[in-house]
Amino acid sequence: MAPQVTATCFQEAELAPLRVLVLPHAGGVSRALALEWGKSFHAAGLAVELWGVDWSWPMGDADTAHSLELVAAICAQLSSGFFGKPFVLVGHSLGALVALALAHLLEQRNFSTPRHVFFSGAAEPTSWSLYDEKSTLQDDVELLKLLEQWGGTDKELLAIPEQRQALLARLRADLKFHNGLVDWYRQGKKQINAGVTVFGGLNDKSVPVDSLVQWKEVCASQKNEFDVKTFKGGHFYLTSAESQEAFANALITKLKAVTAITVAESRTLIDGLNAKTAPYPSEQCLHDMFKEAVKRTPDAIAVCYEGKTLTFREVDEQSERLADYLFHVGVRPNCISGIFMEHCIEFVIAYIAALTAGGAYMPLEVVYPPDLLERVMEESKPTIVLTKKKFRNRLPAWQQALELDDGWLENLSKRNIPVMPADRTRTHPDDLAYVVMSSGTTGVPKGICCPHRGAVHSYNWRLTHCPYKEDDRMACHVFFVWELLRPMLGNRPLYIIPDSTIYDPVKLVEYLDTHVITRILFTPSLLQLILDTCSREVLLQKLSKLRLVWLCGEVVTLELRDRFVRLFPKCELQNLYSVSECHDVSAVDLARMSDFDNSLSTKYASCGEVMDNVKAYVLDDNCKPVSVGVPGELYIGGPCLAIGYLNRPEQTAQRFLKHVVPGETVYRTGDPLAQHPLVSTSVVLTEGDEGEDKRLVAYIVPEDWEKVPSASNLRGFLKEKLPHYAIPSVFVHLDALPINSASGKLDRKKMPSIEEAKKLRNESIDLTVEPKNLPQTDTEKKLALIWADLLRLESDNVLHREASFFDVGGHSLLSTRLVSSVRDTFDVHLTLADILSSPELCAIAARIDQSLGGSGKSNSTSELTEGAKKVVLPLEAVLDASIYPAATRKTGYSRYRVEMVGRPPRNVFLTGATGFLGVHLLHALLKYTTSTVFCLVRAADVEVAMDRIKKALKEFGLSDEAQEFHLEDRVIPLPGNLSHPLLGLDADTFKMLATEIDAILHNGADVNLVKPYSTLKSANVLGTQEVLRLAVTNGLDKTRVKPVHYISTNGVFPSTLPASKFLETTDLSEISDQLENGYAQSKWVAEQMCHEAAHRGLPVSILRPGNMAPSSRTGQWNGSDFIYLLLKGCATLGSVPARSDWYFDMTPVDYAAHAIVHFAALHPVESLGQTLHIQNPLPPVKSDAFFQFFTTAMASSSTKKTLATVKYAEWKRALQEASTKENTPVDLQKLAAGIDSFEVYFQSDKVFDSALSSDLLQTADIICPPVSQALLATYTAKW
Repeated sequence: MAPQVTATCFQEAELAPLRVLVLPHAGGVSRALALEWGKSFHAAGLAVELWGVDWSWPMGDADTAHSLELVAAICAQLSSGFFGKPFVLVGHSLGALVALALAHLLEQRNFSTPRHVFFSGAAEPTSWSLYDEKSTLQDDVELLKLLEQWGGTDKELLAIPEQRQALLARLRADLKFHNGLVDWYRQGKKQINAGVTVFGGLNDKSVPVDSLVQWKEVCASQKNEFDVKTFKGGHFYLTSAESQEAFANALITKLKAVTAITVAESRTLIDGLNAKTAPYPSEQCLHDMFKEAVKRTPDAIAVCYEGKTLTFREVDEQSERLADYLFHVGVRPNCISGIFMEHCIEFVIAYIAALTAGGAYMPLEVVYPPDLLERVMEESKPTIVLTKKKFRNRLPAWQQALELDDGWLENLSKRNIPVMPADRTRTHPDDLAYVVMSSGTTGVPKGICCPHRGAVHSYNWRLTHCPYKEDDRMACHVFFVWELLRPMLGNRPLYIIPDSTIYDPVKLVEYLDTHVITRILFTPSLLQLILDTCSREVLLQKLSKLRLVWLCGEVVTLELRDRFVRLFPKCELQNLYSVSECHDVSAVDLARMSDFDNSLSTKYASCGEVMDNVKAYVLDDNCKPVSVGVPGELYIGGPCLAIGYLNRPEQTAQRFLKHVVPGETVYRTGDPLAQHPLVSTSVVLTEGDEGEDKRLVAYIVPEDWEKVPSASNLRGFLKEKLPHYAIPSVFVHLDALPINSASGKLDRKKMPSIEEAKKLRNESIDLTVEPKNLPQTDTEKKLALIWADLLRLESDNVLHREASFFDVGGHSLLSTRLVSSVRDTFDVHLTLADILSSPELCAIAARIDQSLGGSGKSNSTSELTEGAKKVVLPLEAVLDASIYPAATRKTGYSRYRVEMVGRPPRNVFLTGATGFLGVHLLHALLKYTTSTVFCLVRAADVEVAMDRIKKALKEFGLSDEAQEFHLEDRVIPLPGNLSHPLLGLDADTFKMLATEIDAILHNGADVNLVKPYSTLKSANVLGTQEVLRLAVTNGLDKTRVKPVHYISTNGVFPSTLPASKFLETTDLSEISDQLENGYAQSKWVAEQMCHEAAHRGLPVSILRPGNMAPSSRTGQWNGSDFIYLLLKGCATLGSVPARSDWYFDMTPVDYAAHAIVHFAALHPVESLGQTLHIQNPLPPVKSDAFFQFFTTAMASSSTKKTLATVKYAEWKRALQEASTKENTPVDLQKLAAGIDSFEVYFQSDKVFDSALSSDLLQTADIICPPVSQALLATYTAKW
């Protein structure tokens, strides 16, 4: 069974240049060694990070075949960042063998290799011998003799039977591990490229002193440093105080030497990277480069926008005429011309004209609020602003402006503007080319002044390293002012993406396809949004022409990189590191990264090496270079730098430093609320991980706690000063901001954590919304639920019906998700422009109602149903032809194979482990089997995945029992995603998983009754196909197959079928056109894929659970279950509806989980080849009896609550009234919003046959509890 590995940091030292990893002896733990050595390091003033690795064997046993897997597992545990800093390995006895194997594996995998390896208390490799399986490894007496020979074991410990047995069990497992490593070494000489020091005891009987020098054989080169040190004592010489001190001194001396070399190497490395130079047109300005392009291809298309095109000659002529006018009104070198309009052809003309006239351009965003726009004008004092008529009245009256609407060129020609004189002062490359405004962290406009030189250097580098092909077409919008010249300087056409298209993924991919775009720049967030919104088929069809994609503006996650590269393996994916103050710094093609580059981080992609002529330095707080792996601050130098900040000499001096690096200037890379009269001080930080959904959180200290400003007050104040994207989503009140006493700066480590900020999230919205201002119509209520989910609000009853989406935390990327959610929920296709133009909740709801042709009172189920029926499902149910079990292509699998797959599995792969049924399945696997469970979990890494599993177990009252069943040892989380190829796993992990597992329990799905099939397909259909692919993927055993137990739903039966057809044996292959919703359709298609896989020879069972009720033991509900919402609502209202035509079908989830585990893991031979219903065998309970059970249970509960029975119309009216009151529980709001839909389900009296499964389960003494007063008493006990 595979080992479990734990890596622990015993001594943190963030600024230390070296890490030390301790690997313990057989039966030992790293803590004992590490803590003792840590004291010595501290006393000697040696700053290192001290780590230890420990391992354990599930079920108390080991297998020599898994020895190398343990070494690989150690490597995997540490790959999340450990190897990013120089490190050494220290291994004692068995730990020495592990150190050798680990160092060898790291070299094989192209990871960083250790700077030095210390082997202690171990014989040289050629004399390693095996421990005898029958004597030493089975006989406790022999093991105790071995311990006595080694010495160092506390005899009092061995005198305690329980502790003696625990120690012997661990020792026995580790000695088997030793044998596996010996076998590995004997297969061929193993060497490492690192310095080696060997330690030994002078009286160690098992390791002769004269053999220690033979360790030199593991050195790959004669140049590798080698040394031997001996100490008084035996095998565990470290138990002697004298030897311990001598050992520590020897270790410290060597570590200091390694540290000194590391620091020197770091400086050499930085100097080497910064030494790259290349020529560039250092005497040219941007408009000079454009003029050269015009001369090369004057009649080629230069720019395209909404059906209009201009040639290079036309762009040149028009910009020249406009430049004449700008010069006429006073534009000269270092004078600013503002550009205030949408992205369009006139913007491009204005841009080039401003430069041609000798001045600089300054883009002004059309989203600027009036106050901010006026302050920018006052700050920058542009000579003129080039705009359009629709924006002119937003500029200050005193500002000179020229409107570039249709006919502008003719109007300008009528003025007889003189041509610029030939002897005018020419622009120099170090003159101002553009100013970009930033509000920074103070809210005061800050202009970043950039010369021609940096942009020229950037454009030249990209043109040289990524030259255009003759048929390339580049589309631009993101970072428009930096990108628009690039294609034209390469003599290729610029395609301007309209403002209304860029953040609408569906429109955007259509635009790129229609215009045959081959190059584009995205922010990572925008690319992520496109991949999340569009189906794989659409992406492959619409984006297949892309040759090069630039990513800039945010950190790129490896998950995003992998998703894109898997879809478009031939497309370059350039990750560009660029900031306003230093233009382009570095770039790397993520699709062609080396394995080492990939190993630098397990989460984020590299941004490559610095560009030619650019220099980067990582310095500490004293501006001194730090070693590789040591945190520091990034400083940038070279021709890419900005000039400084407009009218801010002090700020320029603080960030553009002239004396840090001799002979050059470097840029030091690294709160309007403080102006509010009720705010004493504040800070704005980001919430969320880089490359994911980040937003702004404002931490404020009120001036007077008796007059705390409300969120709406603060937001209104900021709306006059900042664009909407710069306004914080969340406001958190603090008593004071934590300040670092040494630096006097904000101590960010002591700020409230992200989780703490989330708890205070509702402070971002006023909690005093009057009932009359809450959402009123059904559509508004459903839309409010969508907002609450997208904005991660604790409740939707704090949303004012007239609130703007952007006022309560929304932003442009999130608004595209809102468009998708509206489409999925209402089957209404809004555009991003609809949201941007009228972002109020009530306005969006009105648009939805208008599209539906109703008043918001109607239900959209029928429209969704009609849309669902348009899908031709049999054409969807096509299984990839490559999914075929090995050696089964003729008549199915052999009797031997049936017997093999019918055995209880040792290792089970489970999907959907964090859902309601899934977490109970995991609990049942832990409880009723001894299997190790591999759980696919949607998470960024293993730690987050395990955390999600633990939270799910805790939520449903299963955590304590799971721990009793050895959760940590038996559950192996796998971060992945059902919607992605290979389940979101890399190819090696997918292959490894196929080798490890014996059976698959596929429970994961996107369970949503309102989403269309197209949205659910990726997870529910394609995810099932990837599971089937895993089942037939060959591991080490070329003929191994893994049976698949597919968890489907009884929803695959259309309501139109007669009751006699609801059987386990009913053939549903011909009824797909009768299915009512996308979820049922997706599960039907997945079932058909499973049938096809079975036809090809894969062992498959299909298990269809009924409606899942709470566990009959814990009574913990699924909070989104409609029966739960109904009963909880009745309890809140104090009444139940008088209905006799409703039916309640409830299958306790613990019964269902036990049943499924019985069929999948305990007796799989009973289910393979079958379709079984995991269903309460009793018919649904009529509502009058059900409500009687419920009211009696509530009356006899601890609350003694009496519930009245009232007419349905009266009950429903009370529900609607209660749902609009202040502080209404979210559950009651959900019930009120969905009661019309729920009614459809309650009126179904379908009885699903489960005769076959029930008989088999009854034989196994697995009995389903009936729906009764006692059961409902359990379900309501905690209310």
